[in-house]
Amino acid sequence: MATLKRRIEQALTALIGAIPGPTVKFDAELPSECPVSGFVRIGPLDFGDPVDVILGQPNQNEYEAMVEIDLLAQKGAKTARAATLDDLVLALGAKLKTDPTLGGLVDLMQPSAPQSHSDEAVVGSDAVSGQVVTLTLSFVTSDPLA
Repeated sequence: MATLKRRIEQALTALIGAIPGPTVKFDAELPSECPVSGFVRIGPLDFGDPVDVILGQPNQNEYEAMVEIDLLAQKGAKTARAATLDDLVLALGAKLKTDPTLGGLVDLMQPSAPQSHSDEAVVGSDAVSGQVVTLTLSFVTSDPLA
């Protein structure tokens, strides 16, 4: 049986992986070249420390875990890459709204506004444009190792 951390990562990867078009990978190296429809990298879940102890329920701790989602576009001019990134952000937002509890694994999933990266030049190829969305996943568990 997988740990809670791994089950959340798998559920998030399956949810985002259902976005039509981009290549979606969990904890993968960033590619040297992106597909035309973009690339989405889901980073590993960072549990952090418990943010609260649930009163009246022994050993119940509330966590706000973080995961970064990198969105990348490479093909075409800067305006085309910006349009691809906009499409990826909109598709990600729509997909996250379809299952905000990841099938009951979390209580709340809250995305940040996308943070832009500067364009990175690639020798012999189009530049890469990117954005990062940080998800905060709130949940209660009695055992963060389970």
